[in-house]
Amino acid sequence: VSLRENTYDQDVVMIQFFLSIWPDTDHILMTLVDRFGLYDWFSGRPHASRIYEPFHIQYMVEEFLNLLIVIVSERHVATGKNALDLARREIVHGCLSPISYSELSKKVPERLAENTEFDNLLQKMADYRGPTGIMDFGQYELKDEFLDEVDPYFIHYARNQREEVEEVLRERLAKRKRKNGSMSDTPEYVPPKLEEIRFGPFQRIGMVLHTPLACQVLFFSLLHATQTSGGLLSETMVDEALQLIILALEDGQRGAVAREIGGGDSGGRATDRGGLWQYALQQGYPVGRTSPMNLLGLVLTLGLKPEMKPWKSKLDHIYQLFRKGGPRIVSCIDDYYANLEATPMGSRVLKTAQDEARAAERKKQAAKARQAAIMADFANQQQNFMSQFGEEFDDLSDDDDGDAAYAADTQPTASADEKGKATDTSRVHRPLWSAPTGACIVCQEECDSFKPYGMLALIQANRAERTAPLSDATHVVNILRLPGGLDVHIPAADGTVPQSPGDATAALPTKDAATAGQAQSVEQLRAMNRIAAGAYGANSGLRRFPVMYHERGMAASTCGHLMHTRCFTQYCQGIELKRQPHPTRNHPENLHRKEYLCPLCKSLGNVLLPALPGVADHDPMVAADRDPARF
Repeated sequence: VSLRENTYDQDVVMIQFFLSIWPDTDHILMTLVDRFGLYDWFSGRPHASRIYEPFHIQYMVEEFLNLLIVIVSERHVATGKNALDLARREIVHGCLSPISYSELSKKVPERLAENTEFDNLLQKMADYRGPTGIMDFGQYELKDEFLDEVDPYFIHYARNQREEVEEVLRERLAKRKRKNGSMSDTPEYVPPKLEEIRFGPFQRIGMVLHTPLACQVLFFSLLHATQTSGGLLSETMVDEALQLIILALEDGQRGAVAREIGGGDSGGRATDRGGLWQYALQQGYPVGRTSPMNLLGLVLTLGLKPEMKPWKSKLDHIYQLFRKGGPRIVSCIDDYYANLEATPMGSRVLKTAQDEARAAERKKQAAKARQAAIMADFANQQQNFMSQFGEEFDDLSDDDDGDAAYAADTQPTASADEKGKATDTSRVHRPLWSAPTGACIVCQEECDSFKPYGMLALIQANRAERTAPLSDATHVVNILRLPGGLDVHIPAADGTVPQSPGDATAALPTKDAATAGQAQSVEQLRAMNRIAAGAYGANSGLRRFPVMYHERGMAASTCGHLMHTRCFTQYCQGIELKRQPHPTRNHPENLHRKEYLCPLCKSLGNVLLPALPGVADHDPMVAADRDPARF
């Protein structure tokens, strides 16, 4: 980690410095494009590269776009932040998921982790969860009020880490909305928060995205990412290109960048902005055999494609930012939609998009109405309850005997007819069984109905199941000796267990000790015993169970540990990656049989039994108790 501060971080600062002091920013940007070997790709010739293979060049483009995002958004050195601010940033991006103190210390530079205020800052910004077992560790997790400070494009996030952070951040923002009373699980888009550089040599960092070459890079990044040969989107490239557009338009509204590109609101009159707003409208690029297209037209066209739905919130935010570029660009956007609506196909596309927007708005309004109705109903019930029993609660004394006598005196009595028609209220709200609950052994989060989860188990074939051999008097006698249920203590038998048909016949009750009905049953058992003795041959004297009464079936055994479905999938993928470097080792689990070891107790398993917490609410026995007349 300390080496990273003196290598990669310093390289980023040097690039930022040259971009800020060099008069022609395109000169430095062209140098970066040439160093990555992507000149042909950003010139509209994605298959002309003689350096990279087709599947390598896409990876290099994504790395280049990510570097541009880091250059523009990484401003802690440019703004002169102190060590405490840097430690705060490391805690925000290191504790998004539960992490132990030792693991967090490995991700933070030593000079920050050894700061006297680091531990105090960690306690203020993260919640501590103590260990739940002997081999477990205490973990820290970032508090919800600091989620808005998380940047998925943090300079120290690797490619895989960034994807995981985006997923975790999306889930936690949705959970925070539910906690705040919102009925929608979809988190709102949080735009990046760029700190304004008020002094120093780094004030012009954002100008790198307001040049003609930057506009060309953004255009062909979106074009090649959305118009692939197989019809598949390059999701990472699309996301990075849209992020760069947002960074450029956000940074172009304030500070030295806004003053250099000009335009905006001056004297109460809106004027056209320069920079990316200007080049996105003026510069056209060839697209196949059609007329040249500019960046603004490409972004507007992508917003109407159904495959771009995952980026709808980003695209809507980009449209709002483009409309702040002045009256000319606003009129161009309005003319585009007007011309599109004039064509039959365009009108259908617009109508579909408008219908989806109205449906989403209706769904949102319906959720708000349901929430308001639930809160109003709850308040009404609470008010009615207090109006009926409020005085009684005020007059209650601390004497338990007086409380019991008061409850006995005020309890209404029911008639005989009412008692016959009454339902057992103790069973109405108590399901006959409940789903297992607890913490996930991987992420340590509580398993509830918001995320699918299950129990680790091993299902295998066996012959433990068997049926009762009613044609054998020995086993019939044993069955008759059993009590009505096996949940009670069974005392030791006075005699020995019969081992042969003759012993079973001797163990049967005699005619003198039986009634007339019992004597008939005894005679039937004696006849069955004679038939069975002839069928099975001579008695061997060994205690055994008839083989033909064994049934082949399935049996499940479980260690009782719970795991989320997403955590289970990631854990199984980790098992496969762990085995790849050691193909000849004799591993305890067999991946061909879908086996795995429980990460906590190391018991063998091959399935995740799903837990359904809400099924108990639909138990038919509970429904019968609530409305007996229906059954």
